[in-house]
Amino acid sequence: MTISGDAAGNLKATDATDAVFFTSPAAMMWDSSTVSSAGSSPSPAADGTARMSAAAVAASGSPATSPSGQTEQSSPEGPGHGAHIAQIPARVSAGHVTLTPDSSVLHGPKTHYPVYIDPPWNPAYASDPKTAYDEVQQGCPDKNALNSSTVPYNTPGVGMNDYSGCIGKEEAYFQFKVDPRLWSSLAHVVHATFKAVEVYSASCSLSSDVRTYLTGAIGSGTTWNTKPDLGTLQDTQTYGPACTSAPSKGFDVTDAFTKAASGNWSAVAFAMVAADESNDLYFRRFADNPTVTVEYDTAPVVSSASTSPDAATIGHTTVTLNAYVTDADQGALIQAKFTLKGKDAGGHTVYPVSDSPSQPVMPSTTVTQSGNISWKVGYLPTGSYTWTVQAYDGKYLSAVKTYAFKVDATAPGAPTVVAPAIEAGTTPAARTQVEFDIYPPADGKDIVKYAYNWGTAPPSVNPPLTVAAKSGGAMTPLFAVPRGFLHDVLYVYAIDSAGNQSGANYIAFNTLVPATTDVTGDLSGDGKPDLIIPGADGNLRLYPATGAGGLDGSVNLYLKQVGDSTDFTGARIAVGTFRHGAEQDILAVAKSGQAYIYAGNGDAEPVPCSVETGGCGNSALAKAAIVDDASFTWSKVTQVTADDSQYASAMSPNLWVTTSDGSLYWLKGTPATGVFEAPTLLATGWQNKTIAYAGVVGGYPALWARDTSSGELDLFTSTADVPAGSPASNKTVTAASGWASNAHADLFSAGGANTGTGTPDLWATDNQAVQNVFYYPAGTTAGALAAGNRVQTISPSDDFTSDGQADILAEWNDGTLHLYTGEGAGQLTDGKQIWDSSWGAIQLMVSGDFNGDGKGDVASEWNDGTLHLYTGTGTGGLNAASPALYGSNSWGSVKQIIAGDFNGDGKTDLAAVWGDGSLHLYTGDGKGNLNPPTAMWGDKSWSGIKLLAAGDYTSDGNADILAEWSDGTLHSYVGDGNGQLTPGKQMIGGNTWTTVAHLIPGDFSGDGRTDLAAVWGDGTLHLYTGDGQGNLATGVSMWDDNSWSTVRLAA
Repeated sequence: MTISGDAAGNLKATDATDAVFFTSPAAMMWDSSTVSSAGSSPSPAADGTARMSAAAVAASGSPATSPSGQTEQSSPEGPGHGAHIAQIPARVSAGHVTLTPDSSVLHGPKTHYPVYIDPPWNPAYASDPKTAYDEVQQGCPDKNALNSSTVPYNTPGVGMNDYSGCIGKEEAYFQFKVDPRLWSSLAHVVHATFKAVEVYSASCSLSSDVRTYLTGAIGSGTTWNTKPDLGTLQDTQTYGPACTSAPSKGFDVTDAFTKAASGNWSAVAFAMVAADESNDLYFRRFADNPTVTVEYDTAPVVSSASTSPDAATIGHTTVTLNAYVTDADQGALIQAKFTLKGKDAGGHTVYPVSDSPSQPVMPSTTVTQSGNISWKVGYLPTGSYTWTVQAYDGKYLSAVKTYAFKVDATAPGAPTVVAPAIEAGTTPAARTQVEFDIYPPADGKDIVKYAYNWGTAPPSVNPPLTVAAKSGGAMTPLFAVPRGFLHDVLYVYAIDSAGNQSGANYIAFNTLVPATTDVTGDLSGDGKPDLIIPGADGNLRLYPATGAGGLDGSVNLYLKQVGDSTDFTGARIAVGTFRHGAEQDILAVAKSGQAYIYAGNGDAEPVPCSVETGGCGNSALAKAAIVDDASFTWSKVTQVTADDSQYASAMSPNLWVTTSDGSLYWLKGTPATGVFEAPTLLATGWQNKTIAYAGVVGGYPALWARDTSSGELDLFTSTADVPAGSPASNKTVTAASGWASNAHADLFSAGGANTGTGTPDLWATDNQAVQNVFYYPAGTTAGALAAGNRVQTISPSDDFTSDGQADILAEWNDGTLHLYTGEGAGQLTDGKQIWDSSWGAIQLMVSGDFNGDGKGDVASEWNDGTLHLYTGTGTGGLNAASPALYGSNSWGSVKQIIAGDFNGDGKTDLAAVWGDGSLHLYTGDGKGNLNPPTAMWGDKSWSGIKLLAAGDYTSDGNADILAEWSDGTLHSYVGDGNGQLTPGKQMIGGNTWTTVAHLIPGDFSGDGRTDLAAVWGDGTLHLYTGDGQGNLATGVSMWDDNSWSTVRLAA
């Protein structure tokens, strides 16, 4: 409702369509003065009573004194005889009504307390034809005055009229339309009040009783002679004089409307009759617009319900019971009550047990009018289960809905995997298809599919590689191509019909050495050089190349164990055939200064598994230490890159290294693994240089070098006797500036195979909080580079685990906060709880790297209207300290918040939709602070936006916005990098987005482009991958059940 007022102080309450539901005349106030204390005594009428109309009193001015002859004392119902009366100005502002009492009454020398202030509210009366009034008169028994506007029939009389017109008894009839909502079998009438305003009384001193009866319908034929019979007496009220005020009384007509609701009546009529029809001083007239207020409560219903996972038989997994509850009453608060019982095959109770929650279980979740309510039961033992749910609005329960499911909590045994050709003694050729035969376990007759993976066990959630199992316990053939060579491990586990997963089994085997070595930098064996970067989590990340400079999502190359040899934080990395094989290996100089060579396998598998015959857990590390010698100390190395051109046959790659004193050295490889010739000093003064291998130019190895201060980028090329980087080598200035470390954090070789020009390409990371990789393709001449394109993000703003993958934070309905960690390729792992139920006080939240440390943070609005920052730990948690951000408690009126770099400065900003529908930008300073807001859009049209999701959907480095309009369509708003937006296009899906509960942006596919995750109304999670050009692909399932119905907030 919206409250407004006019200059006279009259108020009204209207809904969104501007329909008037309640009105309030100008408020009045009166004190408790009596005749003697007021000192005023007007002359009585001839009959000893004062007869004065309310209009005459109002015209006399304010304050006024009530006339003599009135015997009642002042009360909340109205002023007594002798009371001082005044009107009260009313003002409406910002949803509040302010009354300013008249000071002459409030503080006057003749004022007697208590003083009463009365702003009455009356429901607006209906205009339906069934709504009518009538006055029937004994003195004119055949006269019909239905809805007459003629005086005095427009103020129906009650009692003995002995003064004018049709002399005799009079009765007033009022008829009201019954709202069809009361006809519902779910509707319960709580209370009904018929309110009639007295506008005239024959006496200014006497009170009398008026009765209200339920009666039959009235119409154009209703007269004194044909009036309907009086039915059930509803209520009796005492009316006082109407000479100085217009008394209003409310009759309890609950009985009448209860009957109307149960009988589906279209109208209800009442008769107002004087209790004493013989005394003409009790005659009264009433306004023709009485009101009826019916308080009713529609019982809620369970519209639908489901078990998650949605299967007839559920495995050993978390079970959630979901109910979508609705209530026809606007603003109704609804909860749900659940029961759950389970028995085993022998009929013994397996749930509830002694430590189970008391039933019925009522989750703390409350929804308004409609919504999902879930009970997350957890793991259940094997058995048959029946559960019920009822919706509850605080007074009424819905009908019981009953559902059933079964649980098979027993996981099958691990399958057996064999390769017939290998068993027969054949060694497969490298990277050729091999047949593997999978046999189900003896106890696994209901196996439906097998999940498999190379190098490590398949993920437990949505495994990407599966094969359908043959029925009846038959062997299932799997035809797959191992990516590695020399040694491979295939892991397989079984999945039964209930979704239970077995333990993983494996087959380890060797393949032949390929005839040619892999391309320099190609750790995935697809012929393209890949990007290898140490991650913030201490792991080594591989971003497989997709061609034309593109990069796929990251793969962790190492399974962290113990010691600095497994912590790549701050490590210096080079790639090459250091073991003289066909596959690429990794040389890493650890933060401690120790250098190691890690064996590659050509298939992007985690390094330790590449030389194991089984799992990685108890194995020796697949590395070889490089020892210092008299001529060189590895702890002084600041950078290293490898020349893997192999122009020196059968040798290890050569190395360029820089040291802490600014020297550039050339280390020539030898036939022995990890052994190099005595280093050759090529140059000095390289303290501010960044180096990267540039491939082969003119038949000899080349080197990229940039000056971190000046930003100059150079290409050094070798000759037969002069290594690149020495003063005698050829130097080409690619760029005189623009490549300083404040613009590009690091450089990486992209090889020369991507463009086919034979000239070197380059990858470079920017220096923003959300760090991106740009690809610079080679020009037609060596050293020339074309404009860069962003191809990957290596530190997403929603990465809470520092693994380079976008994660999702979700607050469940019980108020706890959970982290769903991204696995790339649209996969997530089960959400672990990272905050207790106190998170339930949060009203809004959005993720982003607000303090510029490369870790995901959360900005959250508390229920007191303040905004707070929870910085991320980088290990999947949030720090307890939560400093308040700009804006004090003004955030309470904000409808939505989103985060992104809207002004193009590389720092995370925050955009907010205010309560008035305007969109504002709060720029971030990269240190965890926000600046004052500026307008981001020219009007207030954002009030109709239901959901927002910010991200760089067009891959231009600027944050864009996807917005769901009120009609359920999704639209894009393209950011210009200056804090402004331009309207984009309507996205896919038509108006189907109206059922979506949450939109969550992020690079969930791991391809460097912003995607969109959406929680549908049924509690399922779907992924819409972005193409980097502002388009979304059709949604695919991102989670295998509908448990996201338990989510209240997501970011």
